[in-house]
Amino acid sequence: MTRTKERPQTWRQWIEQNIFLKVILMVVIAVVLLSILIQYEVNVMEQGILEVAAGQQDNYVQLVLDEIHLHLENSDEEIITNILGVMDASTNRYWTFSKDEAMLFVKDVLETNKYKGFTTATYYVSDSARDFLNQLELDYVKHDFIEINDKKYVASGVTFLYDEEEYSLCLLTNESIYLENNHYMGAKLNLYILFTVLLFVSGVSYMLMARKIDELFMDREAQKEHVEDLNRSINELNARLNSKELYDTRRNIFTLDMVDEFLPKLQERNLDVITFVVIRCNTTKAREAFYTRAQVVLDSKVLRFLMDENNFLLLYLSSDYERVSKSVDLLIEQDVELVRMRTYEKEQGDLVSFYDTFAEASGLPRTTKKVVGHTMGSQEA
Repeated sequence: MTRTKERPQTWRQWIEQNIFLKVILMVVIAVVLLSILIQYEVNVMEQGILEVAAGQQDNYVQLVLDEIHLHLENSDEEIITNILGVMDASTNRYWTFSKDEAMLFVKDVLETNKYKGFTTATYYVSDSARDFLNQLELDYVKHDFIEINDKKYVASGVTFLYDEEEYSLCLLTNESIYLENNHYMGAKLNLYILFTVLLFVSGVSYMLMARKIDELFMDREAQKEHVEDLNRSINELNARLNSKELYDTRRNIFTLDMVDEFLPKLQERNLDVITFVVIRCNTTKAREAFYTRAQVVLDSKVLRFLMDENNFLLLYLSSDYERVSKSVDLLIEQDVELVRMRTYEKEQGDLVSFYDTFAEASGLPRTTKKVVGHTMGSQEA
């Protein structure tokens, strides 16, 4: 019978032997790592888009600066009214204009009135915004990515001199304008969908393969245990066959001391009749001839014991006395003689006592120290 596979003693051993679970863990780890990689690549791509947009925005600021340079005779209010005031402005894209540290213009008239009379620090409150403003260069447009009121902006700015006073001109564009463009969002969404489908298909494929491998592994283990069980059964069967062959009365002659082992077992079998026969072979040639005839004449119901080199004890376990007599007659020929034959019947009681009496009357030794089996047909006793 094939035994069911036992669970390993620890979870670690179970995980090590469960290929399917290991693949699931690997797939989960791979999905997490690939998701991080994909997000990183998307961020790099978005940063590239913002850099391109920032470059274009710098050119726009440069055009406005050139326009201001063409009208240097204008006052602050005229620059604001005639140039910045006519520019399109919204919550996500607008201009700021300052002189030294004073705010002159923010987005539109309404927003400007809120910050008029305040310093630039009141508007550019974040560290990134202040750093950007402090790093602006004279007549050289540069850009950076800043935060204002928790919103991210692409900021392009420049400083210029007018009447020996320093002015700062900045254009701020919310990053969402570039990153939430319909075409870009569509491409980004398609990219996420594509990667998700690829990850899902790959993950499912790997798990199905792992499940199949795991089943094959389980089948192999079951077959291995089945083979071990078969080998164990074969070994047990061989042991039984060897034991049976060892006590096979048709093939073996036992030494006389083995009678002590057989008599109690025969007593337990409660046989009705057992015939004890002593035969003597007077020559070596007669003994070899007796071996050959015994294999043909005697069946499995006759136990054979070697008393000495030329004398044999036969125990017939048959109740057919006539058949026993015919068998003995077939064994007797030239130089082979019947020494004694006596029949035990169940009513006589103890079989061991009967044998002791028979042995004493026949002049047999009770036991021998040497325990050796002799196979029928052998050339030596």
